[in-house]
Amino acid sequence: MSGPVLFTAPFTSGNAVLIALLEAGIPHETRYVNLRAGEHKRPEFLAINPKGQVPALQLPDGRVLTEHPALMAWAAAAAPDSGLMPADPAGMAEALQWATWGGWVLGTAIGPAYAPARYAEPSSPETEAAIRARALAKLAAALDLAEAALEGRDWVLGGARRSIADISVQMVAGAGRMFGLPFDRLPRLSAHGERFGALPGVQAARESDKAAAGQ
Repeated sequence: MSGPVLFTAPFTSGNAVLIALLEAGIPHETRYVNLRAGEHKRPEFLAINPKGQVPALQLPDGRVLTEHPALMAWAAAAAPDSGLMPADPAGMAEALQWATWGGWVLGTAIGPAYAPARYAEPSSPETEAAIRARALAKLAAALDLAEAALEGRDWVLGGARRSIADISVQMVAGAGRMFGLPFDRLPRLSAHGERFGALPGVQAARESDKAAAGQ
């Protein structure tokens, strides 16, 4: 194995890792896992990642790393000249702060918003509606936080280049768009999304996911 292998699925948090790898210029292989077919629960994948989740990154020495904030941090550390992670301790902590924040938002909001019945006990239309509403309110509050953080800034950390913090923020923004949340009150986040979408690694990662999904 000459480079890391990314195990991911289309339109999941694995896309954040793919963007980081591409923006960092790290040669790698991308292998898509069919979640609908249950490939992530099959023995061959569980041998790679016993958590049964994507993304997972298998390093050339055989070690496997999981959790997308950690994988983005690995890509940034493996390519320090990429600018994905500040070199100073405070800047590094701020970037990781945004990365872990994004993971928390996605992990706690998307599931309840997408499939509230799984979180309702007992299940009823009213309970499910309330669960979904709370999840979407949490996601909307996260978008407001990102909007405020971008005041006077092109990029989340305030520097001249994108970082893993920007990837994380736009993953959250993407979830907001998926659920139809309004962006007319978020001009800074919308402009940030346009700058982010113009990055070569972002465009390539999105096209890769679309191809894997058959779109």
